[in-house]
Amino acid sequence: MKPIDAAELEKAVKTDLKRRIWTKNIFIKCDRKQIPVSIESILYIEVIDHLTTVHTRTNDYVSRTTFTELVDELPRPCFARCHNSFAVNLARVSHFSRAQGVVLDCRVTLPIGRKYFDNLRQSFIEFMNTY
Repeated sequence: MKPIDAAELEKAVKTDLKRRIWTKNIFIKCDRKQIPVSIESILYIEVIDHLTTVHTRTNDYVSRTTFTELVDELPRPCFARCHNSFAVNLARVSHFSRAQGVVLDCRVTLPIGRKYFDNLRQSFIEFMNTY
């Protein structure tokens, strides 16, 4: 209703964005099955020897899907690559630095590649401003 309260409008838009992004699942091909995994539950994604592992709080899902394909399925404002072999859920980041790497809220530490640091910092700032 008019007049529009800017704070209420902003809150409504943020709630809508969260619902559209966080309520989605991605399907991971694991052991010849398509397993739905909530995007919100993903901590980070790792690739080792052409096997991509999606780490969640409860399970690790190993897939032969390429790392790039899997990362491209994830929503951009919520995930960012921090290393050639890692992509991180920005909602789970506690803090990060060049020396320490990325520290998640579950006390897992991931490395940061030199060429990914600036992009990670920019993505994290955008994420924090959006959510």
